[in-house]
Amino acid sequence: MNMIEMLNLSKAIDMESKDYGIFFNFSIDDFNPPKPKIIGQLKPRYCRFCRCYEPQVTFEKEAHVIPQGFGNRYLTSREQCDRCNQKCGFFEGSLMTMISPVRGLAVSRTGSKGNIKFKTSAGSFIQSGVEVDKRIVTKQVGDPDLEFVSEENGFVTLWVTVRNVNFFSSIKALAMMAWHVIPENKLEKLEHFRSWFMGESKIELLVSAFLQQVTKVDNLFTGLTLYRRRNDNKALAPFVVTFTYEALALSLPIPDHSFHVEEPQIPLVNKIGNAEMRLQVISTYKDAAETLRMMIVLGPNKKGDENGMP
Repeated sequence: MNMIEMLNLSKAIDMESKDYGIFFNFSIDDFNPPKPKIIGQLKPRYCRFCRCYEPQVTFEKEAHVIPQGFGNRYLTSREQCDRCNQKCGFFEGSLMTMISPVRGLAVSRTGSKGNIKFKTSAGSFIQSGVEVDKRIVTKQVGDPDLEFVSEENGFVTLWVTVRNVNFFSSIKALAMMAWHVIPENKLEKLEHFRSWFMGESKIELLVSAFLQQVTKVDNLFTGLTLYRRRNDNKALAPFVVTFTYEALALSLPIPDHSFHVEEPQIPLVNKIGNAEMRLQVISTYKDAAETLRMMIVLGPNKKGDENGMP
């Protein structure tokens, strides 16, 4: 089986296979907003993250299954307490930092403010937002963190370097999204996974996620999909969660006790139909700041776009 086909969430690629099927899916398109959805039981109030009930814990804050910073005002949960919600916010911030250049070009709402800006240490920046209704890329001369590569048929290719990325925390943000939607009757078997991302276990899992960049694909959106294994193949993870944001897809196999993910042999570039994918493997080897290089393809240019690169 081609793992890229299994994990990718782009509409240009067949998401289902003989090994996995979709258990949960929610997509957000600002031009065609979904109906608000609240998941989880109302009574008794229970937090599936710390396993505490009301009144041991409080449920006053709104718990977003997909971080609000990615434009989610539609999918929330009743099953995350205020304390766990706050802990989750730290990991969500790491994930937003990791893919901040793409957020800078999203032209989508991210919560209370419409404008997003990614800025390098040298002063180059990428900015967009629904309030300004345009995308702006400005490069300072000699800035190695924002490189103009090529322009062809209206498509502009950039290489962007994101510094101080914490892959460890970013992957945990994805794990927490998955925990919201994993079936209740499967949570006990995945207790080791919960105790890992909640920081309760002294045993560290070797968990790898797959960051995929899809270019030249229409109908970009924000989405969360949980895939469930169809068979008893113990060589495959029982669940795979994929978070898609614009042209990026971040996928995480969720290990059970008999399975852990090691770096697989996957081609870094793959083409399926008209979609070109670039894939990077990121692993939780250490809790430290690292650097991520990301390719971004803009265009064809639309009305309101600006290019400030020399």
